Amino acid sequence: MEAAAISILCHVHPQLSIANIYVKLPETLKGNVTCWVKGNSLHLQINNLEFKLNFPELVQLLDGTSFQPTVEDNYIHLRMPSNGSNSIDLIRFPRLKSDLFDKDKNKMWTPQTGTKNNVKCNHCSTVLVESIEFDRVLPLPGDSWSEAASDWYCHLHGDTDVHKKLTPRRTDCLYGSSFYSFPLNIFNSSPPTHCPNCQSQVGRLNDDTINFWCHSVRWSVANEEMKAPTALQAFHFTLKEALNEQESFFGRKLVFKSGNEALTIWLVGDNGFTMEGASRSEDLSVDLVKGDKQRVLFKFERDQYKMPSTNVSEHVVSGMMLQDIVRLLDESCLLLPPTCRTVNDFSIGFLSFSA
Repeated sequence: MEAAAISILCHVHPQLSIANIYVKLPETLKGNVTCWVKGNSLHLQINNLEFKLNFPELVQLLDGTSFQPTVEDNYIHLRMPSNGSNSIDLIRFPRLKSDLFDKDKNKMWTPQTGTKNNVKCNHCSTVLVESIEFDRVLPLPGDSWSEAASDWYCHLHGDTDVHKKLTPRRTDCLYGSSFYSFPLNIFNSSPPTHCPNCQSQVGRLNDDTINFWCHSVRWSVANEEMKAPTALQAFHFTLKEALNEQESFFGRKLVFKSGNEALTIWLVGDNGFTMEGASRSEDLSVDLVKGDKQRVLFKFERDQYKMPSTNVSEHVVSGMMLQDIVRLLDESCLLLPPTCRTVNDFSIGFLSFSA
């Protein structure tokens, strides 16, 4: 019989000098729990079983310290230092610079000028746009450029209203962080928002353009097939675009919409970081590894979302992108004990900022 899995998540707040450790146990493993530090490892004894969580060198524990954890169902929650401790030396943290993005990574592929391209459905390979050649491949000002256009004005003519619609040429390919935008006049019939063969959604219509989601289409260039990103990778492209608008983004709220569904992500924290580990119940020693996840608050709504009065940036994504990120956040929420999963009407999750 396969041993049941144990998951460990450690959320570290360097500026607050505290860490919260969440251990999710299999349903069959319950009992009294005691915790103590030996060397730079945290030992947990559950009945007659003793587990050892090995911390990396960037976090230093105080040898010989003991802790009293909170046990809830099949979860162990340990706060270091504990609420009743006056010592700040029980755990020491590094002062890490937050560098969530590599500017040269996490970008979707874009076509080149002067080459013939076929655009295919990524699901069934049906050709959606055949033998198209671009004279210009241009980035859009941002995913939400059309909403921001109401604040634009002409530097030459002052407050005179500017033209707020894009009218791309037939040989233009515009692109955002997770979509390609084509002029409608390249199609002899109605532009396909769904694949005519498999009916998968591939894009959405605007006034003068159609946007193809980068995860829904695949490019063929000179008989070479370009690999399309996943819907989750495409979401990270959009997330990166949203966060790059400002150097400091903690405290911001972002809304990702698809149709009548909306996901609000509230970026909170103090530039903390996470460490994770996992094992089977027969593995008595687990190495914690620093990850790139950040603690966020999130709320998913259907039909009930209303644009708040506070400064919130909205971004349109595909239905598949929205479903995949909501599923990922819901799964991360289950790493926490039930009483630690919500704040007011938001759920608590952990989100990686790289694809």
